[in-house]
Amino acid sequence: MGSERCAVGTLPLTVFASCESEDSDSGKPSNDAGPVITAAGDWESTPAADMRGRLVLKDGCLQIGDDAIFWLHGTRWDQDAQGVVLTDGSKAIAGRQFHGGGGVYDTGTDFADLLDSNDAANKLTECVDRTGGTGVRLLTP
Repeated sequence: MGSERCAVGTLPLTVFASCESEDSDSGKPSNDAGPVITAAGDWESTPAADMRGRLVLKDGCLQIGDDAIFWLHGTRWDQDAQGVVLTDGSKAIAGRQFHGGGGVYDTGTDFADLLDSNDAANKLTECVDRTGGTGVRLLTP
């Protein structure tokens, strides 16, 4: 069995936690989802609107403008690069401009159904609430 190291910190009115799991075979950190929120499975088709903007990490959540972000299944966080590794292998780095595809959703959308995950939907809603988000975007390569 692997072990898990966690760091917990507080900011005014905010509590955050960061955990790093270790692979039981190597003792090295495993890939952590970090701030990346993804759909639970693959989608048959995805929105392909032109998405552009500066990707920022705010209060543990990824955003463009005031919109919280979610990603396709298979997207992961690269802690060393402080960026997102997209499903095609390209990276979107926090603090830099993003240009790709995706779609825009109202915060009242049933994200549990859309993402096929209550956990992911709750994380997305928490990000919207914590950052004062006004919308939600799916970002794709």
